[in-house]
This record gives sequence, C-alpha cells and structure tokens, in this order.
Amino acid sequence: MGLGLIPFMPGTITSLAGGIIFYLIGKSPFFPIITILITLLSFIISYIAYSHVKDDLPSITVDELSGMLIAYTFHNPTILTIIAGFILFRLFDILKPFPVRYFDNIKGGFGIMMDDIVAGILTSLLLFIPEILWHGQPL
Repeated sequence: MGLGLIPFMPGTITSLAGGIIFYLIGKSPFFPIITILITLLSFIISYIAYSHVKDDLPSITVDELSGMLIAYTFHNPTILTIIAGFILFRLFDILKPFPVRYFDNIKGGFGIMMDDIVAGILTSLLLFIPEILWHGQPL
C-alpha cells in the first residue's frame, strides 16, 4: 500500500491502517479469509525483499499489517478493541518480549513475518481477557 515509504514511523502507520481495515470490514464473515490471504502474500513479499537485500527493511511493513489483522481476527470491531489492540501490538512489536524476540532473531522472510505474527497472537489472547472477565461481553 506504500505506507512503508512514509519517512516517519512506517510500522506504526501501517498498524493504524490495520485498525482502520478492521473497523471497516471486521464484521464481515470474510475477514478471517482476508487475513489469511494478506498473511500469505506478506510471507511472499518478505521472502522476496529479504532475498534481494538480506535485511528486514523498515520500508517493508506488510508484516505489521498481517500481525495487526491476526490480532483482531477473533474480536468485534469496537473502538476499545481497536485502540487496545493497537497499543498492545505496538508494545509487543517494539519491546519484543519473549517469544517475539526469539522469532525476531530468525533471519529471512520467515523471521521477518513471525515476530509480527507472534505479536498479533499475543495481542489477540490479551484482548480476550476483558471478554472473559465480563462474561463474554466484547471490549
């Protein structure tokens, strides 16, 4: 989408785009399928980019988009969910606690993608906590 070419915080801007996409189409029954397709495409893009430059370029941000969509896939597109998911995902992506850091250390397109996928999974799991505490009520 060209968001990686933005000179100021391209990963954060792409993560925001993931929240907007979720807000717009998160209730669609096709949202999980769209997430899977974007994730598969992201693996291909990451592999090709790494094979050319042997690095995780900041301008390639499709991995952040994929991670954000994974974080939101099993949740309702409410404003609170979008904000909480964005904050949690960015914290995991920037601070890279275990196991995110483990996958960040893997070289190649697989490693580029997996740290964001794991950050998305951890975010999704944490987003379930309020739903469990409030007896199934979405955040």
